[in-house]
Amino acid sequence: MSIDSHTVLSNIAIAIARALDSVGQDGKEVLQSVGVDYEFAANPDTRIPVRQFRQLWGAAIESSGDPCFGLVVADQTLPADLNGLGLGVLVSDTLKSVLERLIRYQRSVSTNTDLQLAVQGDELLLTIRPQVAYDDFQEGVADYISALVVKLCRLTVSTEVDPVCVSFLHAEPAHSHPYAEYFRCPAQFEAEEQTLAFDKDLFEHILPTAHPELARVNDQVVMAYLARFDRDDLVTRLRTLLIEQLPSGPPNQTTVARELHMSTRNLQRRLADENTTFRELVEEVRKELAQQYLREQHRSIGEIAYLLGFSEPSNFTRFFRGHTGVSPKAFRDAA
Repeated sequence: MSIDSHTVLSNIAIAIARALDSVGQDGKEVLQSVGVDYEFAANPDTRIPVRQFRQLWGAAIESSGDPCFGLVVADQTLPADLNGLGLGVLVSDTLKSVLERLIRYQRSVSTNTDLQLAVQGDELLLTIRPQVAYDDFQEGVADYISALVVKLCRLTVSTEVDPVCVSFLHAEPAHSHPYAEYFRCPAQFEAEEQTLAFDKDLFEHILPTAHPELARVNDQVVMAYLARFDRDDLVTRLRTLLIEQLPSGPPNQTTVARELHMSTRNLQRRLADENTTFRELVEEVRKELAQQYLREQHRSIGEIAYLLGFSEPSNFTRFFRGHTGVSPKAFRDAA
Protein backbone atom coordinates (compact mmCIF):
# COMPACT_ATOMS: atom_id res chain seq x y z
CA MET A 1 0.00 0.00 0.00
CA SER A 2 1.57 3.33 -1.08
CA ILE A 3 1.65 6.48 1.00
CA ASP A 4 -0.93 8.00 -1.38
CA SER A 5 -3.51 5.49 -0.14
CA HIS A 6 -3.25 6.51 3.52
CA THR A 7 -5.49 9.02 5.29
CA VAL A 8 -5.82 10.79 8.64
CA LEU A 9 -8.94 11.77 10.55
CA SER A 10 -9.60 15.40 9.61
CA ASN A 11 -10.43 16.37 13.20
CA ILE A 12 -6.70 16.18 13.95
CA ALA A 13 -6.31 19.18 11.63
CA ILE A 14 -8.80 21.01 13.86
CA ALA A 15 -6.63 20.18 16.88
CA ILE A 16 -3.60 21.60 15.03
CA ALA A 17 -5.55 24.79 14.27
CA ARG A 18 -6.60 25.02 17.94
CA ALA A 19 -2.97 24.62 19.03
CA LEU A 20 -1.85 27.33 16.59
CA ASP A 21 -4.50 29.67 17.97
CA SER A 22 -3.21 28.96 21.49
CA VAL A 23 0.26 30.27 20.56
CA GLY A 24 -1.05 33.39 18.83
CA GLN A 25 -1.18 32.14 15.23
CA ASP A 26 -4.17 31.93 12.89
CA GLY A 27 -4.99 28.21 12.76
CA LYS A 28 -7.59 28.51 10.00
CA GLU A 29 -5.19 30.48 7.84
CA VAL A 30 -2.45 27.85 8.21
CA LEU A 31 -4.91 25.10 7.27
CA GLN A 32 -5.99 27.09 4.24
CA SER A 33 -2.35 27.57 3.17
CA VAL A 34 -2.05 23.84 2.47
CA GLY A 35 -5.52 23.49 0.98
CA VAL A 36 -7.39 22.19 4.04
CA ASP A 37 -10.82 23.79 4.46
CA TYR A 38 -11.58 24.31 8.17
CA GLU A 39 -15.32 23.61 7.85
CA PHE A 40 -14.61 20.43 5.86
CA ALA A 41 -12.08 19.25 8.44
CA ALA A 42 -14.52 19.90 11.30
CA ASN A 43 -16.87 17.24 9.91
CA PRO A 44 -16.21 14.11 12.04
CA ASP A 45 -16.68 11.79 9.05
CA THR A 46 -14.06 13.38 6.77
CA ARG A 47 -10.42 12.44 6.24
CA ILE A 48 -7.28 14.07 4.85
CA PRO A 49 -4.64 12.39 2.66
CA VAL A 50 -1.40 11.74 4.55
CA ARG A 51 0.58 13.72 1.95
CA GLN A 52 -1.54 16.81 2.62
CA PHE A 53 -1.46 16.16 6.35
CA ARG A 54 2.35 16.16 6.50
CA GLN A 55 2.33 19.45 4.56
CA LEU A 56 0.05 20.81 7.26
CA TRP A 57 2.45 19.70 9.98
CA GLY A 58 5.34 21.41 8.21
CA ALA A 59 3.36 24.64 7.88
CA ALA A 60 2.21 24.48 11.52
CA ILE A 61 5.71 23.94 12.91
CA GLU A 62 7.06 26.77 10.73
CA SER A 63 4.23 29.10 11.76
CA SER A 64 4.64 28.34 15.47
CA GLY A 65 8.42 28.48 15.35
CA ASP A 66 8.44 25.59 17.81
CA PRO A 67 10.21 22.33 16.83
CA CYS A 68 8.36 20.66 19.73
CA PHE A 69 4.96 21.83 18.49
CA GLY A 70 3.68 18.22 18.37
CA LEU A 71 3.53 18.30 22.18
CA VAL A 72 1.41 21.45 22.06
CA VAL A 73 -1.02 19.86 19.61
CA ALA A 74 -1.37 16.78 21.84
CA ASP A 75 -2.15 19.05 24.79
CA GLN A 76 -4.84 20.78 22.71
CA THR A 77 -6.41 17.54 21.39
CA LEU A 78 -9.72 16.63 23.03
CA PRO A 79 -11.05 13.04 23.36
CA ALA A 80 -14.02 14.10 21.19
CA ASP A 81 -11.54 14.91 18.38
CA LEU A 82 -11.01 11.15 18.09
CA ASN A 83 -14.76 10.50 17.85
CA GLY A 84 -15.92 7.22 19.38
CA LEU A 85 -12.35 6.06 20.02
CA GLY A 86 -11.58 9.01 22.30
CA LEU A 87 -14.80 8.56 24.24
CA GLY A 88 -14.25 4.80 24.51
CA VAL A 89 -10.78 5.41 25.94
CA LEU A 90 -12.23 7.57 28.73
CA VAL A 91 -14.44 4.72 30.01
CA SER A 92 -11.94 1.85 29.56
CA ASP A 93 -11.65 -0.48 32.53
CA THR A 94 -7.81 -0.37 32.83
CA LEU A 95 -4.96 1.67 31.39
CA LYS A 96 -3.86 -1.48 29.58
CA SER A 97 -7.25 -1.63 27.87
CA VAL A 98 -6.74 2.03 26.89
CA LEU A 99 -3.65 0.98 24.94
CA GLU A 100 -5.40 -2.10 23.53
CA ARG A 101 -8.33 0.04 22.37
CA LEU A 102 -5.95 2.48 20.67
CA ILE A 103 -4.21 -0.40 18.92
CA ARG A 104 -7.41 -2.07 17.76
CA TYR A 105 -8.96 1.09 16.33
CA GLN A 106 -5.85 3.07 15.37
CA ARG A 107 -6.93 3.04 11.70
CA SER A 108 -9.87 5.27 12.56
CA VAL A 109 -7.35 8.05 13.35
CA SER A 110 -4.54 7.27 10.90
CA THR A 111 -4.24 4.38 8.48
CA ASN A 112 -0.47 4.95 8.37
CA THR A 113 0.18 4.37 12.07
CA ASP A 114 1.10 0.96 13.47
CA LEU A 115 0.94 0.48 17.25
CA GLN A 116 2.18 -2.71 18.90
CA LEU A 117 2.12 -3.65 22.59
CA ALA A 118 4.45 -6.13 24.29
CA VAL A 119 5.26 -7.14 27.87
CA GLN A 120 8.92 -6.79 28.83
CA GLY A 121 9.50 -7.83 32.42
CA ASP A 122 7.70 -5.34 34.67
CA GLU A 123 6.91 -3.00 31.80
CA LEU A 124 4.44 -2.61 28.96
CA LEU A 125 6.22 -1.44 25.83
CA LEU A 126 4.23 0.41 23.16
CA THR A 127 6.07 0.62 19.82
CA ILE A 128 5.00 3.23 17.28
CA ARG A 129 5.85 2.84 13.60
CA PRO A 130 4.53 4.22 10.29
CA GLN A 131 2.98 1.69 7.94
CA VAL A 132 4.79 3.43 5.08
CA ALA A 133 7.83 5.61 5.80
CA TYR A 134 8.51 8.71 3.71
CA ASP A 135 11.50 11.01 3.32
CA ASP A 136 10.01 14.29 4.53
CA PHE A 137 8.46 12.83 7.68
CA GLN A 138 7.71 15.61 10.18
CA GLU A 139 9.19 14.99 13.62
CA GLY A 140 6.20 16.77 15.11
CA VAL A 141 3.99 13.86 14.04
CA ALA A 142 6.09 11.39 16.05
CA ASP A 143 6.08 13.69 19.07
CA TYR A 144 2.32 14.15 18.76
CA ILE A 145 1.48 10.43 18.72
CA SER A 146 3.55 9.61 21.82
CA ALA A 147 2.31 12.69 23.67
CA LEU A 148 -1.32 11.97 22.78
CA VAL A 149 -1.11 8.39 24.11
CA VAL A 150 0.25 9.71 27.41
CA LYS A 151 -2.41 12.43 27.60
CA LEU A 152 -5.24 9.94 27.04
CA CYS A 153 -3.87 7.71 29.80
CA ARG A 154 -3.66 10.67 32.16
CA LEU A 155 -7.21 11.75 31.40
CA THR A 156 -8.57 8.39 32.59
CA VAL A 157 -6.84 8.55 35.97
CA SER A 158 -4.90 11.69 36.90
CA THR A 159 -1.88 13.69 35.84
CA GLU A 160 0.33 11.29 37.82
CA VAL A 161 0.42 8.70 35.02
CA ASP A 162 3.92 8.97 33.55
CA PRO A 163 5.89 6.64 31.27
CA VAL A 164 8.98 4.90 32.58
CA CYS A 165 10.84 6.18 29.52
CA VAL A 166 10.16 7.45 26.00
CA SER A 167 12.28 7.13 22.84
CA PHE A 168 12.26 8.82 19.44
CA LEU A 169 13.94 8.12 16.12
CA HIS A 170 14.75 11.78 15.48
CA ALA A 171 17.66 13.78 16.85
CA GLU A 172 17.38 15.75 20.08
CA PRO A 173 16.25 19.36 19.48
CA ALA A 174 18.46 22.20 20.64
CA HIS A 175 15.96 22.89 23.43
CA SER A 176 14.62 19.55 24.67
CA HIS A 177 13.24 20.65 28.05
CA PRO A 178 9.61 20.47 26.72
CA TYR A 179 10.00 16.67 26.51
CA ALA A 180 11.06 16.43 30.16
CA GLU A 181 8.20 18.72 31.19
CA TYR A 182 5.56 16.84 29.20
CA PHE A 183 6.55 13.17 29.67
CA ARG A 184 8.20 13.56 33.10
CA CYS A 185 10.56 10.67 32.39
CA PRO A 186 13.90 10.08 30.62
CA ALA A 187 13.74 10.74 26.87
CA GLN A 188 16.05 9.01 24.40
CA PHE A 189 16.68 10.42 20.92
CA GLU A 190 18.08 8.81 17.76
CA ALA A 191 16.80 5.48 19.08
CA GLU A 192 16.20 2.40 16.96
CA GLU A 193 12.44 2.48 17.67
CA GLN A 194 9.87 5.02 18.81
CA THR A 195 8.53 3.61 22.07
CA LEU A 196 6.71 4.34 25.29
CA ALA A 197 7.40 2.14 28.33
CA PHE A 198 4.91 1.99 31.22
CA ASP A 199 4.75 0.26 34.60
CA LYS A 200 2.80 -2.94 33.98
CA ASP A 201 1.21 -3.15 37.44
CA LEU A 202 -0.14 0.40 37.24
CA PHE A 203 -1.75 -0.36 33.88
CA GLU A 204 -3.68 -3.39 35.15
CA HIS A 205 -5.58 -1.65 37.98
CA ILE A 206 -9.34 -1.21 37.48
CA LEU A 207 -10.10 2.45 36.82
CA PRO A 208 -12.73 4.36 38.82
CA THR A 209 -14.09 5.83 35.56
CA ALA A 210 -14.62 2.40 33.94
CA HIS A 211 -18.00 2.04 32.21
CA PRO A 212 -18.12 -1.22 30.21
CA GLU A 213 -21.45 -0.48 28.52
CA LEU A 214 -20.36 2.92 27.23
CA ALA A 215 -17.03 1.46 26.13
CA ARG A 216 -18.82 -1.24 24.12
CA VAL A 217 -21.21 1.26 22.52
CA ASN A 218 -18.34 3.54 21.49
CA ASP A 219 -16.39 0.57 20.11
CA GLN A 220 -19.36 -0.23 17.89
CA VAL A 221 -19.52 3.39 16.73
CA VAL A 222 -15.84 3.21 15.74
CA MET A 223 -16.30 -0.10 13.93
CA ALA A 224 -19.27 1.27 12.00
CA TYR A 225 -17.17 4.29 11.02
CA LEU A 226 -14.29 2.08 9.89
CA ALA A 227 -16.67 -0.07 7.87
CA ARG A 228 -17.99 3.06 6.11
CA PHE A 229 -14.72 4.67 5.14
CA ASP A 230 -12.51 1.63 4.53
CA ARG A 231 -14.38 -0.69 2.20
CA ASP A 232 -11.25 -2.83 1.79
CA ASP A 233 -11.20 -3.68 5.51
CA LEU A 234 -13.35 -6.78 5.19
CA VAL A 235 -12.75 -8.03 8.73
CA THR A 236 -14.05 -4.82 10.33
CA ARG A 237 -17.05 -4.71 8.00
CA LEU A 238 -17.83 -8.33 8.84
CA ARG A 239 -17.41 -7.80 12.59
CA THR A 240 -19.84 -4.87 12.43
CA LEU A 241 -22.37 -6.96 10.54
CA LEU A 242 -22.04 -9.87 12.98
CA ILE A 243 -22.71 -7.61 15.97
CA GLU A 244 -25.90 -6.40 14.29
CA GLN A 245 -27.10 -9.91 13.40
CA LEU A 246 -26.20 -11.95 16.49
CA PRO A 247 -29.39 -11.11 18.46
CA SER A 248 -31.37 -12.74 15.61
CA GLY A 249 -29.57 -16.05 16.00
CA PRO A 250 -26.37 -17.73 14.77
CA PRO A 251 -25.06 -15.79 11.72
CA ASN A 252 -25.37 -17.60 8.41
CA GLN A 253 -22.31 -17.35 6.17
CA THR A 254 -24.29 -17.28 2.92
CA THR A 255 -26.61 -14.55 4.19
CA VAL A 256 -23.69 -12.48 5.48
CA ALA A 257 -21.84 -12.84 2.15
CA ARG A 258 -24.94 -11.57 0.37
CA GLU A 259 -25.06 -8.56 2.72
CA LEU A 260 -21.45 -7.84 1.78
CA HIS A 261 -22.31 -8.14 -1.93
CA MET A 262 -20.07 -11.13 -2.60
CA SER A 263 -20.36 -14.86 -3.06
CA THR A 264 -19.77 -17.27 -0.18
CA ARG A 265 -16.68 -18.62 -1.92
CA ASN A 266 -15.27 -15.11 -2.41
CA LEU A 267 -15.91 -14.31 1.26
CA GLN A 268 -14.06 -17.47 2.29
CA ARG A 269 -11.16 -16.63 0.00
CA ARG A 270 -10.90 -13.03 1.25
CA LEU A 271 -10.96 -14.17 4.88
CA ALA A 272 -8.27 -16.76 4.15
CA ASP A 273 -6.13 -13.90 2.84
CA GLU A 274 -6.59 -12.29 6.27
CA ASN A 275 -5.56 -15.56 7.98
CA THR A 276 -8.98 -16.15 9.50
CA THR A 277 -12.31 -17.88 8.79
CA PHE A 278 -15.97 -17.00 9.17
CA ARG A 279 -16.34 -19.34 12.14
CA GLU A 280 -13.26 -17.91 13.88
CA LEU A 281 -14.59 -14.38 13.51
CA VAL A 282 -18.03 -15.34 14.83
CA GLU A 283 -16.44 -16.97 17.88
CA GLU A 284 -14.08 -14.04 18.41
CA VAL A 285 -16.93 -11.50 18.27
CA ARG A 286 -19.09 -13.62 20.58
CA LYS A 287 -16.29 -13.97 23.12
CA GLU A 288 -15.45 -10.25 23.13
CA LEU A 289 -19.09 -9.18 23.38
CA ALA A 290 -19.74 -11.75 26.11
CA GLN A 291 -16.93 -10.32 28.24
CA GLN A 292 -18.18 -6.78 27.69
CA TYR A 293 -21.79 -7.69 28.52
CA LEU A 294 -20.74 -9.58 31.65
CA ARG A 295 -18.79 -6.57 32.91
CA GLU A 296 -21.94 -4.45 32.57
CA GLN A 297 -23.45 -6.37 35.54
CA HIS A 298 -27.10 -5.42 34.95
CA ARG A 299 -27.72 -8.00 32.21
CA SER A 300 -28.76 -11.53 33.16
CA ILE A 301 -26.87 -14.54 31.78
CA GLY A 302 -29.99 -15.48 29.82
CA GLU A 303 -30.23 -12.04 28.20
CA ILE A 304 -26.56 -12.16 27.23
CA ALA A 305 -27.03 -15.61 25.69
CA TYR A 306 -29.88 -14.19 23.57
CA LEU A 307 -27.85 -11.14 22.49
CA LEU A 308 -25.08 -13.45 21.31
CA GLY A 309 -27.40 -15.63 19.24
CA PHE A 310 -27.55 -18.69 21.54
CA SER A 311 -30.86 -20.52 21.86
CA GLU A 312 -30.19 -21.61 25.47
CA PRO A 313 -28.14 -20.13 28.34
CA SER A 314 -26.50 -23.53 28.79
CA ASN A 315 -25.12 -23.36 25.23
CA PHE A 316 -23.66 -19.96 26.00
CA THR A 317 -22.12 -21.22 29.24
CA ARG A 318 -20.42 -24.13 27.42
CA PHE A 319 -19.14 -21.76 24.72
CA PHE A 320 -17.80 -19.24 27.21
CA ARG A 321 -16.14 -21.85 29.42
CA GLY A 322 -14.54 -23.42 26.35
CA HIS A 323 -13.00 -20.10 25.30
CA THR A 324 -12.04 -18.64 28.68
CA GLY A 325 -11.72 -21.60 31.05
CA VAL A 326 -14.30 -20.16 33.48
CA SER A 327 -18.08 -19.91 33.64
CA PRO A 328 -19.86 -16.63 32.81
CA LYS A 329 -20.78 -16.24 36.50
CA ALA A 330 -17.19 -16.74 37.64
CA PHE A 331 -15.97 -14.20 35.08
CA ARG A 332 -18.57 -11.66 36.23
CA ASP A 333 -17.74 -12.18 39.90
CA ALA A 334 -14.02 -11.64 39.17
CA ALA A 335 -14.77 -8.52 37.09
